[in-house]
Amino acid sequence: MNKSLEMELLLDEISELYKTNSNTDYNDIYNHINKKNKEINLINVQSNFYQNKKNYEKKGIKIIPNKEYLGIYLPNKDKYIPHILENQNNIKIYLSLGQDKIYEISSRIIEYMYKRRIPSLYTIQNYYNEKVVSISFINIEDLDMVINYVNKKIRSNNISIGLDGILSYDRVLSKIIERYMKEIGSYDNANINGMVNFIEDNILSLNKKKREYLIALYSLDSNEEYISFIVLSNIIKDNINKELSLEKLQKYQKKICSKKEKKFNDEDIINVKKLAVRELLDIMLEIYDKNTSINNTVDQLHKNILNFLKEENYNYLPENNSIRSIIKEKITYNSFKDYIIELGKETLFKVCIDTKEKYGDEQLKRALLEAKETGDISSFTNMNGNRSELGIILPKELLKEVIQSTFKEQVINS
Repeated sequence: MNKSLEMELLLDEISELYKTNSNTDYNDIYNHINKKNKEINLINVQSNFYQNKKNYEKKGIKIIPNKEYLGIYLPNKDKYIPHILENQNNIKIYLSLGQDKIYEISSRIIEYMYKRRIPSLYTIQNYYNEKVVSISFINIEDLDMVINYVNKKIRSNNISIGLDGILSYDRVLSKIIERYMKEIGSYDNANINGMVNFIEDNILSLNKKKREYLIALYSLDSNEEYISFIVLSNIIKDNINKELSLEKLQKYQKKICSKKEKKFNDEDIINVKKLAVRELLDIMLEIYDKNTSINNTVDQLHKNILNFLKEENYNYLPENNSIRSIIKEKITYNSFKDYIIELGKETLFKVCIDTKEKYGDEQLKRALLEAKETGDISSFTNMNGNRSELGIILPKELLKEVIQSTFKEQVINS
C-alpha cells in the first residue's frame, strides 16, 4: 500500500475516533497507529531464531530479547557489531509481512545481510502489527542494497522508510494529526492534501520565525527534540507526497544527528513560553490582517487581549484552535498576562535606553510622563524598532500599569 493511501485511510480511522470521543488526544492516536493484536504473539517465530542462537553466534550475530522485540545484531566485515546500531538516529526500513512468512523471509534477509557484511539491527516485534519487522542501518548504501534485494527476491512492496531520532516518527505523526484535527473542526473534512498544507503552513513555514511557539505547542523538551520534530515533519510530508528519496533521508539524518543538547530547565521553559507569547501576538496580527473588516489590527489585538484578561473568555482569541490550545493548555491564563507584562517591561527598558541615548534625560522623562498619562508612546524614539515592538506587546492600559509600577513618581515628574 502506498503512503498516500495509507495516510488517507488512517485519517478516516482517526476521524471516526474523534466522532466517538471528541476528547481524543495524541496518545489515543499513537496507540491506534501502533495497535497490536495481543491475541497474535510471535513467541514461536522468535523462539525459532533463539533456538539457533549458537549457530548465529558462531557467525558473530547476536540475538538479544527485549521487552518489545527480539533484536538480531549483524556484524560488519570485521565481525564487529558497532554500538552505533543502538543509535536512535539510524535510518530504518519497516516490513509488513504475513504472520506465516515472518520467519522464512526474515531468515533470508538476515542471511543476505550477513554474507555482505552489512552491520544492522533486525527486530521482530513481540506482537503482530503492520510494522512487525524493522531493520536499522548505519550506512544509507546498505539500506538501498537491502531494499533492492527485498523488492527483487522477496517481491514485497510493503516497505516503508523511517528515521526516528530522539522522537519517534509515530509520536510526531500523532501530535500533528491531533493538531490538524482540532484545526479543521469538522472531522469529515480530514484529507491528505489538507494535512500536507497544515504541515507546511503551521509547522515548516514557522520553523525559524516561530520556534518557541512550536516548542510550547508540541511540548518539546529540548532543542534536540525540536530539530527532530522539524525533520520528522518534513519526512511525513514527503512520505504523503511520495517525495522521500534516499538522498533526502541522508540530508535529514545529518540534521538530526547534530550535537546532543541538554533538556530545558525551568528557566529555559519560562523563556520559551514567554517568547511563544510574543510569537502568538504576531500570529494573531496576521489573522486580523486577513480580515478586511478590521481597520486597525493592533487596536483589535489589544482590545481582544484586554477583554480576554478581564473575563478569561477564550472566545476573544481568534478562532484558531492552536492559539487557544497553547494559551489554555501550555501557557495558562494566569501566566499569559505575566509574560506579556515581562515582555513589555523588557521592551520598555530598551526604548528608554534608546531615547536617552538619542535625545537625553529630559526627552525621556517627557516620553514616560506622556505614556503614563495617555498611553501615547510617540515621544519615544523608534531607534532599533523597539518603540514599534512596545506598541504591539502592550495595550495602553497595561503600558500605564507597567510604567506606574516600574518607575518611581519622582523620576518621571522631576
